[in-house]
Amino acid sequence: MRERHSSASCVAASLAIVVAVLATAPACHTSPTVAFARLLDQTASWAASTEFAVAMQTAGTVPRVYVEDLVRHGAREVTQLQTKLQESDDIEPATRSEAAKLSGQLAAILQSATDGGTPAIGELRGIERGLRALARRVRTGDSRPAAGAAR
Repeated sequence: MRERHSSASCVAASLAIVVAVLATAPACHTSPTVAFARLLDQTASWAASTEFAVAMQTAGTVPRVYVEDLVRHGAREVTQLQTKLQESDDIEPATRSEAAKLSGQLAAILQSATDGGTPAIGELRGIERGLRALARRVRTGDSRPAAGAAR
C-alpha cells in the first residue's frame, strides 16, 4: 500500500510542477507591443535624464563635464534605441514612424550637444512627453497619432 501511495504522490507532485510551469510560461514571453513601449520609455528616460542634468548644471550643482559625458553616452544609446524602434516589424508602420521621428529628434539634439551645444530643456521635455504618450497608446492599443504629434 505504501508503494501505491508514494507513486500517487509522485504523480501529483509532477502534475503540480507541470501546472506551475505552464502557468508561468506566458509571463516569460513579452508581447511585441510591451517590448516596443519599453523601448519608448527607455528613449524618453534619456530625454528626462538630460533635461535634469542640464537643469542641475544651470543651478551649479553638476559640473559641465558630467553633462557632456551624459550627453555623449545618451547620443549613442538613443541612436541604438532608434534602430530597435525602426526594426520592430510587429508594430504598425505609423506608430514606428512616429517613434522614429521622436527618437531621431532626440538623437539630433544630443548629437548637437556633443559638439558643445546645450540642449534646450523645452525641446527635451516635449520629446519626452511625446515618447511617453506614444508608449501609453501602444500599451492600450490606441494607434491613432497624437494630436499635435511632433513633426
